[in-house]
This record gives sequence, structure tokens and C-alpha cells, in this order.
Amino acid sequence: MNSVIQRTPTWQVGRRILAASAVALVLVSCGGFSERTFETDSGSWILFTRPRLLMGGRAAEVVGFVEMDQASGCVYLHQPEFDISYPSAWPAGTVVTDGGLRLSDGRSIPDGEWVYGGGGYAHANDVDGAENSDQARVLERCPGVNNQYEEVAEFDSSAGDIEIGEQSD
Repeated sequence: MNSVIQRTPTWQVGRRILAASAVALVLVSCGGFSERTFETDSGSWILFTRPRLLMGGRAAEVVGFVEMDQASGCVYLHQPEFDISYPSAWPAGTVVTDGGLRLSDGRSIPDGEWVYGGGGYAHANDVDGAENSDQARVLERCPGVNNQYEEVAEFDSSAGDIEIGEQSD
């Protein structure tokens, strides 16, 4: 009986492992916030965005009014019923315009407009390497008002899940 066992050469196995590791590294490194400054007629603005999360979004609700603070240049999410303003992180592709924000799908969110979407509120101490985390960097630049728990309002990566306009009850 003549049986032949075919084996994959060691160099091919190594190449596959290296390729899989590279893909994993890219996916992990794409999760952080990006910080960008926009110069408009109304001032200089800092905007934090987050790339699309490939593993799915977060289930909490993020809600409030877009608040652009000219003194700090920060974009906040304001909840007047609690008198809190959170620094906000938006889906990748969001830009600052003269009157507010524009999502990657072209929809506008004027300064002062109510928004609702999936996402969550992240505290710098809730992540590994807290003092060096993206949340800590956002809070340092844009701490918010009455934000005693030092949280960042992070909209889910899908701009299509963000509702703009009238506040629902």
C-alpha cells in the first residue's frame, strides 16, 4: 500500500501565521480616537472621531444637544436636564462646518441640535493604561462641564444609527 502524506512546507505555515498576525494588528490599531482641528469662519474646532468598529457597536444610548464651545474649541454633547456637557467622539468621516457637524453620509447636525444614537459613555479609568488612554487624552483637551465622572460620549461607528432633530420622549 502506497500512501502519500502531503505536508505544507514550514515556510508556508510561517507565512500564513505572519499574515494573520498583521491583520490582527491592523484591526486592533484601528480602534483609537483621531483628533483633528478644523478652521471655520466661526473659529478653530477640535473634533474627535473613531473609525468604524468591525466587531459591532455598543448597546448604550448616547443623547443630548450638540454644543460647540468657542472658548475651548471643543464639541460637546450637552444634557440640560442634568446640566452636564460631555466631550464627544463621532463616527469617522465627521467634519466641522461653520454651523455645526456633517456626518460622513452628508447629514448635518447644527450647533444646538438634539441627537440620539447608539454608543456609550467611557471613563478613562475603565480602560487599560488609563492615564495614557484615548479617553484621558480627550478629557485633557475637552473636560466638559459638571462631568464629575470624567466620561466621554462615544457615538457608535455607524452614522446611520444617529437620529437628528426633535427630542423624543
